[in-house]
Amino acid sequence: MTLSVRRLEPEDAEAARKLGVEAFGVSGNSPPSPANIEQPGMIWFGAFEGELLVGTVIDREYDSYFGGVPLPTCGVAGVTVAA
Repeated sequence: MTLSVRRLEPEDAEAARKLGVEAFGVSGNSPPSPANIEQPGMIWFGAFEGELLVGTVIDREYDSYFGGVPLPTCGVAGVTVAA
């Protein structure tokens, strides 16, 4: 198996939502709004086997403070893997 990893594009949003439903067991019945991966402070990445999305992770932007100085920090969120 060969995987490629890239930043998700808006056209990947529905596949990411479906993978999230599979991973977290949330009901997939009539989503409340269109799938959206363009949210402030969040960068979505996906692992693909060919054209099939098999995993996701979200980079959540934060600031951490060390000695009173803010430093950009990455929080990891929304990790999903296909069954």
